[in-house]
Amino acid sequence: MPRPPRRIASWLALLLVGGAGIAAVVSAGSIFGARYAVRADFCQALDLGLIGVALGRPDLSADAASGPGNVDAATNRPERRCQFTVTQPDGARRALGVVTATWYDNAFMGKYYYETRRAQADRPVSQESAPVDLTGLGDRAFRHHDDKAGVLQFRVAALDSNLMLDLQVAVGPGDQAWSAAQAGTAFTALSGAIRASLPRLR
Repeated sequence: MPRPPRRIASWLALLLVGGAGIAAVVSAGSIFGARYAVRADFCQALDLGLIGVALGRPDLSADAASGPGNVDAATNRPERRCQFTVTQPDGARRALGVVTATWYDNAFMGKYYYETRRAQADRPVSQESAPVDLTGLGDRAFRHHDDKAGVLQFRVAALDSNLMLDLQVAVGPGDQAWSAAQAGTAFTALSGAIRASLPRLR
């Protein structure tokens, strides 16, 4: 088979090198990129509608529970925390929820600290409460529930690019709708709230 002219061979080599470079840049952009910037109105931007419906409070919203200068103690990255409460008709507290957002410098750092958080959750009180990985929620996510001193806590944490959202809701003993036996209801609401909130936070 005849060899291509030297000039054509050089062009082909340049195209191959250039294509590899473009692929590397695209890959680096997805790994080291950051789709989310820190937001002062983080709590107001959250969409907690599905949790509110599941708890009988369709108008549910969260209030800031941290200052604008707060940082995550472990990583020194910007962190915001929001809190919401649902009460019974008689005024007794039914549920307490906390949403924590942590913004990392890029997606690579986010993945590292997500894996650390996932490993910390993998210390179940019982086999049923071991964390379970979720698909279709950000870049990676897990759910987890635990029963401590009669307080049942449901948790969904998700990483999307450089933003970590950690949503936890605790209910008292005897709640008919939110129980370990009916955990699917709680996890559907928590996952749906994160899924609805992510586009609003970009």
